[in-house]
Amino acid sequence: MTSRASEEIQTDPRFASGVALFNSQQFYEAGDLFEELFFEAVGGELEFIRAFLQVSVGCVHAERRQPRPAIERLQEATLAIARVTDDRGFDLASLRSDILKLMSDLPGPESPFGGSWPVIRAK
Repeated sequence: MTSRASEEIQTDPRFASGVALFNSQQFYEAGDLFEELFFEAVGGELEFIRAFLQVSVGCVHAERRQPRPAIERLQEATLAIARVTDDRGFDLASLRSDILKLMSDLPGPESPFGGSWPVIRAK
């Protein structure tokens, strides 16, 4: 296990791996990495990493055609984004926009998903 005692969360290799997994739509695996980082986060890192964790879990529920838990987690992600005071060079406004679009495009349990997945982008 990597220790984060002396580094910023966004420079942790697990964070970079989580972003890459998320952007390749491997949401479950990304969420696992973001969860590890969440439990190690301190101070202002908490809301920053919470946003990535919640959007990952929300996307897992969306993939599984579970709209209610997907929306709950995605709403938590948007609330976390609103509380972030340091975006650490990431375009959280675009991520929030992507999340809102996903929530409006969520299908029911039997419907195919025709929308687009959120993407984590640097500024």
